[in-house]
Amino acid sequence: MTAPHRNTYHHGDARAALVQAAFDLARTGGPPTVTLRAAARHVGITAAAVYRHFTTVEELLDVVKRQALRLLAERLDEAVALSEGEGEGEGELSALDRTRAIAEAYLSFAREHPGLFAMACHGGLTAARELVADRVAGAPRPTRLAVWSAAHGVAALTVSEAEQRQVLDILLSGIVVA
Repeated sequence: MTAPHRNTYHHGDARAALVQAAFDLARTGGPPTVTLRAAARHVGITAAAVYRHFTTVEELLDVVKRQALRLLAERLDEAVALSEGEGEGEGELSALDRTRAIAEAYLSFAREHPGLFAMACHGGLTAARELVADRVAGAPRPTRLAVWSAAHGVAALTVSEAEQRQVLDILLSGIVVA
């Protein structure tokens, strides 16, 4: 009878631990803080051991980016669900109110989780743009892109939350949402 294979790695699932470490690093400092060496140090393994799971830092960043995008998508979906729930009994909310809820959720995610927001946008904005555009239901594609452009542009402003809301209101009122 063969002796059972012993896993000598004392942390258990090293890949999951590295991803969690990278996620924690991204949460506090965005993509620049996520390195293979920093993740290894956070987990307590050697830098060389990381290469068994990720051959480049971009591979690790891509996994963390997908997690950040998932959290952003959840925030947007919650906003849609809440906006639809508010319309019950009073008739449906207007497309503009629904769109405003989505844009405000995008802004609040960016404010509350700047490192994860930067991670969601790392390497290109296509995925973040599509998250918003896909949720602005029924509007033509140029309108959906305009909504994302407004939300993302306002998220990039380093002004107060009140000023962000005011700018967003001005921009969204000029976008015709079907």
